[in-house]
Amino acid sequence: MFLSIVVPVYNTSQYLRQCVDSLLHQGLEEDDYEILLVNDGSTDNSLAICQEYAASHTQIVVIDKPNGGVSSARNKGMEVARGEFVCFVDSDDYVLEDGYGYIKTHFDCQAYDLIRFWSAIEAKGSDRPKVIEGEETFSGTGHDYISSFGLEMFCYNSLYRLSFLRQANIEYKNYRVGEDFLFASTVLLACPRMLCTSSRIYRYVIHPNTASTTRRSEYMRKCVEDQLASFDELMGNVAGTANEGYCRFFLFSLMPSLLSRSLSARLSVDEFRQVSQRCKKYTLWPMPYYSFWTKRFRVYCHAINFLDRHPWLFPIASFIYAKFFVPFILKHIDRNYM
Repeated sequence: MFLSIVVPVYNTSQYLRQCVDSLLHQGLEEDDYEILLVNDGSTDNSLAICQEYAASHTQIVVIDKPNGGVSSARNKGMEVARGEFVCFVDSDDYVLEDGYGYIKTHFDCQAYDLIRFWSAIEAKGSDRPKVIEGEETFSGTGHDYISSFGLEMFCYNSLYRLSFLRQANIEYKNYRVGEDFLFASTVLLACPRMLCTSSRIYRYVIHPNTASTTRRSEYMRKCVEDQLASFDELMGNVAGTANEGYCRFFLFSLMPSLLSRSLSARLSVDEFRQVSQRCKKYTLWPMPYYSFWTKRFRVYCHAINFLDRHPWLFPIASFIYAKFFVPFILKHIDRNYM
């Protein structure tokens, strides 16, 4: 079997059919892939939808487990997967038709432990052309990739050789945010043989109530803590190695998301100072400026450094961010061009 597709499912009945339907049209033979729908304690009718699909498609397997979070669901999928490669698809996203089949047919997957492709964010006003064709853009080791391009942000834009993950004992850590880049970056640090393609087959769909758009202060507090914990773990893994500088530079790119979550978490001045100190431990604050960063990213850098110098203004900034920026600006930003 070529591919195991692991889909963590939690209360996404509204979007689940589009996801599963896309995975049933990947240009792969029925016995060459499996779809592992891992129901993570859903309280809507997601489980019933999963079971409906499994009843009529032999390549679909339903795994029902108590709620434990997306990391535990992905780990459970990896545990039972039978494919030569494994990949991860969120149940409110989808993959372009024939996408995985195109990767298998047009690239020498057998020579590699990791085959990377591209994704696009799909939201109102930001859809990309649905074209799966692409070319080889990189071939080498994970360390070669890091030195050329840095670490990996997402876990859903690659096929991973399952035996490589198991031999390296790589699995997801139980964080609400940061678990994906920590997993993907840990794989690169384990130095797989890897191939990169320019094919853009995955669609990350922005919905009103997904984790990436939820702005409840309690949830954002947990996200801030988990993101900082993932920073600690990643930097702890590379301390004193040749990859330490590359990891630090990669984490710079995540500072705007940390600031955004901190502002939405309604932290106190003292709590914001603690966030600042944890970032300074790895010299992530104050933020540097590079000419190749986008104008929007440089604006975030200025905001981070300003608040770091004037933390007493943080509650005011948090109020303005919640009342004006989030409802009127953030939702209109095309994240494909961040």
